[in-house]
Amino acid sequence: MATERGRPRDADIDAALESALLTLLAESSLSAVTVSKLIQAAGTSKPAFYRRYESLGHFLTELLVKWLSTDGTADTGSLRSDIEFIQRDQVVMFTSAIPSESIGVILASVRESPVTARTFYEKFLRPRRDAVIRVLERAVARGEIPPVADPEWVVDLISAPFLMRAVLPGVGAIDESLVQLTTDNVLRELKAETRPGSGSAVAREARQDAPRTYPPSRPHGADDGVVLFPSANEANGA
Repeated sequence: MATERGRPRDADIDAALESALLTLLAESSLSAVTVSKLIQAAGTSKPAFYRRYESLGHFLTELLVKWLSTDGTADTGSLRSDIEFIQRDQVVMFTSAIPSESIGVILASVRESPVTARTFYEKFLRPRRDAVIRVLERAVARGEIPPVADPEWVVDLISAPFLMRAVLPGVGAIDESLVQLTTDNVLRELKAETRPGSGSAVAREARQDAPRTYPPSRPHGADDGVVLFPSANEANGA
């Protein structure tokens, strides 16, 4: 992240920008938020903003790192329940907390800005992927699965369906049926036993439900005070 030269960074400005974003989202969608509106609501200036962030996407990425847990895992004692925990954490992350619009803004900024891409990867994505790899290593140590030849690929299998449905919501719902479907598929890939009847049939039945509406007309939590991202405890169900 960019920092001010020659003097300590003023934490009050960062707090004001964060508060201003939440205020703006209580009144409109993220698509209506601009840097100009953000700095006006925060009572600061464009130079102060751009000393800290390259873009709105960079700013949102830093908030993602701050507000979301970078370890969406738990050691439950079994691989199935460990994977289910990860997937339910993703349900929270992609539905009840982050407006779908913000995902697009962040991904666009990641593609265009090396600073944002590095921030997203090093501070958020890599720690979460490493946490999942530790889950796989524990399962190997418990004797539940053989050694994993390509753990990075398994992490992709775990996360890609949720990201796909968040970016392209017409593909399907992000819900418990997806949790079970993806968990079963990952366990099969890892040559672990799956619980009979737990995944695909449940998912097929659940797809008959009414489709989710995206993007939401208001950010999640607007009735209670906007919550753009959950805290680490909220993201992990604490």
